[in-house]
Amino acid sequence: MTFYPVVNYLVRISDGVVRPELATQWNSPDAKVWILKLRENVKFHNGKPFVADDVVSTFERIVDPKTKSPALGAFSSFLQPGGTQTVDDHTVRFELTRPVSDFLSTLTTYHAAIVPSNWSGDFQKEPWGTGPFKLTKYVPRQGAEYVRNENYWEPGLPYLDGLRLTYFDEFESQIAALHSGAVDVLSSVDANTVEAVKAGRSDIQIIARPSAWHSELAMRVDTPPFDDRRVRKAIALSFDREKIAKDLFGGLAEIGNDHPFGPFYSVSKYIKLPQRKQDIAQARKLLAEAGHPNGLDVELTTYRAYGLPEFGQVLQDMAKEAGIRVKLSVEPGDVWYTHWTTVPMGLQPWVHRPSYSAFVNLAYRCSTSWNQSHWCNPEFDELLTKLDATLEPEKQGEIANRMAEIMAEETPAIIAYWAYFVKAATSKVHGLVPESTDYLDLRQAWKAS
Repeated sequence: MTFYPVVNYLVRISDGVVRPELATQWNSPDAKVWILKLRENVKFHNGKPFVADDVVSTFERIVDPKTKSPALGAFSSFLQPGGTQTVDDHTVRFELTRPVSDFLSTLTTYHAAIVPSNWSGDFQKEPWGTGPFKLTKYVPRQGAEYVRNENYWEPGLPYLDGLRLTYFDEFESQIAALHSGAVDVLSSVDANTVEAVKAGRSDIQIIARPSAWHSELAMRVDTPPFDDRRVRKAIALSFDREKIAKDLFGGLAEIGNDHPFGPFYSVSKYIKLPQRKQDIAQARKLLAEAGHPNGLDVELTTYRAYGLPEFGQVLQDMAKEAGIRVKLSVEPGDVWYTHWTTVPMGLQPWVHRPSYSAFVNLAYRCSTSWNQSHWCNPEFDELLTKLDATLEPEKQGEIANRMAEIMAEETPAIIAYWAYFVKAATSKVHGLVPESTDYLDLRQAWKAS
């Protein structure tokens, strides 16, 4: 998050709606070619005027495999080198390899911040953006300092004269710093730790926003016993989702229904699938039909982060009633990510993605390397391609609804909740914009004395 105060994106998402930032207008006749008009009279922190060539160089760098950009995975399935082109100084053209109706949302992917065309690629040496603050000091693993960008393009903003970011290794240290007044804002708080953050303090405000953050319980459909969808459904029916949202997240989560179109995405309002609820009798019946009349022993693997071990324990306890005996294996993160897509049953966090297309294409297409369940459904893939190419919201909804039905039938993964993204701040902080990510929008923030 060090670069957030320094940069801008082509667009921003507010209340689920794509809004102008460095791009002011856009149009697409077919969801494959996108023309964006760019804001004029904007300068980078190094004094260079912002023009279309900066957008082109930014995205060419992202999609070049040689740069190993963290954003490559979000764009590589539809944007190739040469696909971003300058039309004139303030117009840019994106020519995609396939239609992507949700393309604008992908432009807010956190590594897609716009940097100048003469940027070296070293942010520590050249922290150049067009954002409201300039980076003046950075010490790895310790913190960063900023001053107000006097030439920022939004009139009157930002309000603050400067910022200081402090990094912590332990969450307990973050809480102590907030409670003591050593820091004013925690940019990211796990929803299941909110009570610890508040700790009965009336001077701590919790700022929460619905998001697409969730944990996916994936079951490899090519590995016994999960190759039998009756087993997968039985496991899904053993969980009390309302209790998970209430007890584990203090109500700061929406109930999931085992499909990827969570409440954050506007297309979710078209999903007509009945909510899956805990049904122990049906779970036991399905297990018996699958040849497990005496229950089932399974191992659930995850790692120590984001409250995953605690969530795993909740699932372990709930599954017992259905005769599903879960052995919970919690690994260090560096071990988990050496084999997370190969474990038979794994609990993996998925951070917020502004575009459902980015998530679904990564997690559920037959060919993707991040398909943790190893599930492949040709009809689902065809529908996903069609969904990406469809611009009309109601038609998108019809397609997404059928995709949700397929996932309910097959149950390759369980999505029990969609967590809110939470920030915490002292009562002296005002104007902090709620976000669905750890993006820290401090343009309008100010602090009372």
